[in-house]
Amino acid sequence: MTPLHHISSDTDRILAWCSFLAVGLVVIASPWFFGAWEMWWFWPFTTLLFVASLLFAVRLVLGRRILRAHRLQFSPASIAAIGCLAAFLAYAFIRMRQAPVFMDAERSFLLWLTPVILAILVVFGFSRTQLRLMYALVLADLCALGLYGIVNHWLTGSRRVLWVLTEYTQYSGRATGSYFCPDHFAGIMELLLALALGLLIGGGTDGLPRVGARGGPAYKFISLIIIPVAVCGVWLSQSRGGGLTVVAVLTLSLVLWTSRFQPALRWGIRSGCLAVFTCAILLLWSSDSAYITRFKEFIPADASRSASYREAAAKFAPIVQSNVRYNMYSGALRAWRDGHMITGIGPGMHQHLWFHYAASQDGNREKGIWPSRPNYDYHSYEVHNDWIQLLEEYGIIGFVLFMAAICSVIIVLIRGFRHEVAQPVMLGAVLAITCMALHSLVDFNLQIPATTWLCAVIISIPFAWTRRSEI
Repeated sequence: MTPLHHISSDTDRILAWCSFLAVGLVVIASPWFFGAWEMWWFWPFTTLLFVASLLFAVRLVLGRRILRAHRLQFSPASIAAIGCLAAFLAYAFIRMRQAPVFMDAERSFLLWLTPVILAILVVFGFSRTQLRLMYALVLADLCALGLYGIVNHWLTGSRRVLWVLTEYTQYSGRATGSYFCPDHFAGIMELLLALALGLLIGGGTDGLPRVGARGGPAYKFISLIIIPVAVCGVWLSQSRGGGLTVVAVLTLSLVLWTSRFQPALRWGIRSGCLAVFTCAILLLWSSDSAYITRFKEFIPADASRSASYREAAAKFAPIVQSNVRYNMYSGALRAWRDGHMITGIGPGMHQHLWFHYAASQDGNREKGIWPSRPNYDYHSYEVHNDWIQLLEEYGIIGFVLFMAAICSVIIVLIRGFRHEVAQPVMLGAVLAITCMALHSLVDFNLQIPATTWLCAVIISIPFAWTRRSEI
């Protein structure tokens, strides 16, 4: 007769791999279904994620050997991250129950809850083998998404997205990949760039799938192939936010890479790269590229070099204020100020209050003066700035709790990087957070389920490695 502990071990192993399969399907497949937006494929993938959670719960109930096997160690920063996330979710749940429009509030809450569920499954449930395998799958999936976006744009001009002929003609000429929006395609290409840069400048191969003694050079070579795919994807998307994010993350990577060198060599490399970058910008700016033209839209065509700073600002300000994103930002901030600054207007309520705050404040109903920006010809479902929308809908309390959790996670990852724990994976996660934080200043990547799920797994894998190490 087989001993009971053997049965428990075999059962736990089966449940572990079933849970891993469910998580893998959610993370890997969801970007290939238009980002799994709630209007299309959100609920099937969310259901699959809840199935993975159920399997994880069964593992805990059956033997609790899962926690002992991983030997998890929790530092003050990691405890702070977990505590702040738990507090934020509890607060978000309360605000969801109080929101006037429950379905949109539920959607908003699930967009925060599901990435945390994924992180819990990865950190507490995955073995070391599964962590390595999931990282490799995410990297390969992002690379495949980039190649698809490039090839599809070359063949169809991105008029077709997967099996659907797109109706979003405003994005004509811009690569969208498996998403309908080129800016969101740029968002996942930034994650690919972050992982590739982590492989390139991170030391060692700890945390990566083992490929023999020559694994280090092999991963460097792979990263040099992947980086052009990511940059090309962002370029074809013509996303201004994506382009600025790429410049920022490349600069940060250069600073981190050269920080190990002697001062003379360090500043020599940085100065040389700055000179090359400046020449490249000047050459691109003088070209007639459609991408560069999108940046030039913010520059007055008749601006002369002799114009004073005040004159240039006077010409530049109206261009910015006429931009649709500026209108959404100003409207969202007015809604936040006029509503409940501490607790916010409520999850998912931005789209419902939009027409109350869309118009500029220079109108006067009594005098019959129309506002200079009435904004009655379009509807804002998202603010196109995740941080302003977080502040608007969840208030100062929700904003502070979430930012405290993110800062605590960054501290954990940086500490792991300094202790050389899974350094390429750790660095890739830090750069991925940088990409999401910067691009979310001008877009709503955190509102796209598949992108958020990918980012959650990219961050939670190195977080799990730090908890399995003596640091």
